[in-house]
Amino acid sequence: MVKKHSKICSWPAKCPINPKGWSFLQKKYHFTPRELQLAIAICRGCDNKQAAEKLKVKVNTAKAHLAKVYQKVGVNNKILLLLKFIEDVG
Repeated sequence: MVKKHSKICSWPAKCPINPKGWSFLQKKYHFTPRELQLAIAICRGCDNKQAAEKLKVKVNTAKAHLAKVYQKVGVNNKILLLLKFIEDVG
């Protein structure tokens, strides 16, 4: 049985980064549009599968984009990614 998600992402609170912050982060880290979309989904609480569904790509493609995001930011997990983004736009 396949479990359906009631919401695309399960972040318990509103994402702390606003649209201007995302624009700043895209320029700072030279994210491609797809990398930015994935970073936003991850920071809104999506897991890899949910992010892939939202972006209409395969999970492995989402993971590849996420690996590039991690590399560009200099982190190796989602928590550090969000903390770094909050620090950068703070």
